[in-house]
Amino acid sequence: MRLRTVSRNYDRLAPVYDLADRWLIQPFVGMQDLRGATVRALGLARGDTVLDIGCGTGLNLPLLVDAVGPEGRVVALDYSDGMLRRARARVKRHGWRNVELVQGDAARLEGVEGPFDAVMSTWAMGIVDDLPAALDRAVSVLKPGGRLAILDLHRTRAQRGVRRHIVDPVVHFALRCSGVDSAEDLDGERLQRRWAAGKAQLEALLVDVHQETNVGDSGFLLYGAKAST
Repeated sequence: MRLRTVSRNYDRLAPVYDLADRWLIQPFVGMQDLRGATVRALGLARGDTVLDIGCGTGLNLPLLVDAVGPEGRVVALDYSDGMLRRARARVKRHGWRNVELVQGDAARLEGVEGPFDAVMSTWAMGIVDDLPAALDRAVSVLKPGGRLAILDLHRTRAQRGVRRHIVDPVVHFALRCSGVDSAEDLDGERLQRRWAAGKAQLEALLVDVHQETNVGDSGFLLYGAKAST
């Protein structure tokens, strides 16, 4: 998705994003459990530094702040000003002094000062226009031995069950009508090709790579480490 489109769509979505996550995504997907699994895959310790790419309204921040402790550092990046306003309000409400919010492009990571002990992204990389550049930059800002974890969708529709035949078609219709996702974004074959290439790229850039499927096999969690030497 082009950056201007991302900004427009997610600025518009920002006021209702948390409600949608809680009442629409969580009941069918169990997103909070998946966020937790992504953070655990990073193996964070107190005092670590971590980057959250595509942070949205900051729903990962409580998990990350808890994992690194007050002596650690959390940097969260998003391109949407509307999403970042919500994230800033969350940071202020909780009084987190070790969280830095940055507006920027995932494919460039300008204004982000690494290196980091860990980098993560949840349901964001798949809509980045230049996915190869974004994956390369995510790995480049890791310390040697640092860990990367990506939670995303590699299919636009579940492979079986009520989600494939009822839930997903309704969700796709709502996404198209709202303008959040385009027909291109919801093109299942295109998304599978993008992530087949993206996963191969990460396999070449990382060591000790693992992948788990979720969300009725339409989603995945991939994690690994940057080589120590």
